Amino acid sequence: MKKYILILVLIVLLLIPSLAYALTYNQPTTFTIGDASGPLNAYAFQSVLEPGDQFFMARFYVSYAVPANAPDSVGEAYLGSAKYNGTLLGTVQPYAFFDALGVAEWFYAIYLTASEVTAWNTFFGATMWATPANYSMQIVGNPMLTWAGGAPPAPKETVSFTSASFNANTDVATTTPIVEQTIRYLATYYEQRWGGAYDMVQEVGGVLKLTSTGEQYFATSITSLRVMAPGVFADSLTVADLSESKLITDYYVDLTDTNVQIYGVEWSAQTFTATDSYQISGIDVRLYRSGAAPGNITARLRAVALGVPDGPDLATGTINGNNITTYNRGEWYKIIFTTNVQLTSGTTYSVVLDAAAGNAVNFIVWRDSSTGTYAGGTRCASANSGVAWGISTHDFVFAIVSIEGASGAYQDKLSSHLDETEFGLRAGSINNLANSWGLSRNWTTSMLWLMFSLGAGIVASLAIKNNRPLFPIILIMLPIGSYSGFLLLNITIIVGLICALALVYVFAFKQTS
Repeated sequence: MKKYILILVLIVLLLIPSLAYALTYNQPTTFTIGDASGPLNAYAFQSVLEPGDQFFMARFYVSYAVPANAPDSVGEAYLGSAKYNGTLLGTVQPYAFFDALGVAEWFYAIYLTASEVTAWNTFFGATMWATPANYSMQIVGNPMLTWAGGAPPAPKETVSFTSASFNANTDVATTTPIVEQTIRYLATYYEQRWGGAYDMVQEVGGVLKLTSTGEQYFATSITSLRVMAPGVFADSLTVADLSESKLITDYYVDLTDTNVQIYGVEWSAQTFTATDSYQISGIDVRLYRSGAAPGNITARLRAVALGVPDGPDLATGTINGNNITTYNRGEWYKIIFTTNVQLTSGTTYSVVLDAAAGNAVNFIVWRDSSTGTYAGGTRCASANSGVAWGISTHDFVFAIVSIEGASGAYQDKLSSHLDETEFGLRAGSINNLANSWGLSRNWTTSMLWLMFSLGAGIVASLAIKNNRPLFPIILIMLPIGSYSGFLLLNITIIVGLICALALVYVFAFKQTS
């Protein structure tokens, strides 16, 4: 018996060093509040759930050069806090996991009830909200854990909220749409920054909503988010809004044939005239990149003077340009502003794009039309980061995004996507044939595809000596032709309806006659 006890004691003694090592947390390689990318590093809101409460959000970035050295999650080893004059207001364990590269980036949130705020105001002998610069957000290594080197990583702190991130409202109704817009912006940003690995947002009825994945991330990180920002949830139950939804018609999505490079001090802009009074929340643009790392793309909303962008930024939004397609016809990307801005009908504004970290090798291209016919504005360019601007006769393709209604550009963007294929743009013989027929290129390719589809149906019918395959074959060929760029969208729909009616006649009425 003593022999077995001795063996057990030896085993325990041998395990102690390994257990101590296993419970020791490694120092991170990078450890910051926020990062150098587009979004603000911290946000503060007042009157979120009740008048006088306070809500804080802070972005963080933690990385390990050796991924195996990272803990399973950020919350396992780190704490996020909000402070006022160095006094701790609240602490939380951030919800985030490390990826295969040993990187974790997300945000943490802290909420103070109105009664807690009142108690803190009494403690400090002043109204905290009156002095935004005294607030700060801090992320620290949990001091209760054992860290390699003996001490947790040095605390990282961001101080002094800016006016853009400090929302001092006194009623919940005013704060709610601001919180919702912030959530939409961050969800869009992280989806882009993570290279589309996680689908965070979706468009529902022209409004950005969180996907199930987005709901999991945000709702876990922010307690009572469904009450704070009900409009970002696709399945949220809200009071019905019986007011008429607006159709936003401020866009230009014609066929593009030229490119403009954006990088460094080379900025580009499109002016537009608001056709209605509404809140702008972002911009749709058609882009592609050249090179591996043009960096972040920033969209800025500005006023216009003498036909060019003027004044400070009214709103900004950012996406990761390194994740933009390299396909040289471009794809549509949505850039959401950090705040909504009320536009006035008949007033001209401008949307400015820049990629400050880019260069002559790594740059962004905004697709435009050399024969632009947009009457509400024009393309502008700056070679000194927006200090001075020149005006062009071209127009960039764009579509305004608003929380107040859907954009009328959707069907036009779809048609533009179907038209702008390698076949449609490169087949010179088709263009020549179109000219000889006196038709546009799109109508010519549509007629050719319909004749090809009809011929395929006839050949199949003759082969089996039965005409029944004719219309099904044409129906199958329609979406293929439309997606390939041969068929115009309206022709696809019309011919599809005709074939469907014919099928009903052949397989229903004719069978019973």
